[in-house]
Amino acid sequence: MELKKETDNKIRWDKVIDNTPFELYIPKWRVPSHKPREVEIEVLSRNNSTINNPLTITQVKNNSDLKNNSITANLTIFGDHSRTVRYDPEGNENMWEIGSVYIPISILNEKGLYGKERISVKVTWR
Repeated sequence: MELKKETDNKIRWDKVIDNTPFELYIPKWRVPSHKPREVEIEVLSRNNSTINNPLTITQVKNNSDLKNNSITANLTIFGDHSRTVRYDPEGNENMWEIGSVYIPISILNEKGLYGKERISVKVTWR
């Protein structure tokens, strides 16, 4: 995914997959200082062993090097659209390390995850 847009509070990376936009928003407090031009996002099956230890704003303020760590987010389905499925991170919305994600159905089908209520994603800075 390539860097595309910056808002007041978030930065967006996106890529078109099978004529479907795949957009990823990440709060600025969680983005490394060097603002990567590209990120890699991996859509993963969710099981009980999926580890998700999200960073907090306080942790990042105390140690900005933590922003360089990859992000693993556990997601729950919010809604099915014509070409995408919206997933929201679990937990308190003010603590989310990524925003809601609209994942192209083609990616979910390819990974056998279409229709799954809970999945995970891993974001790696490039």
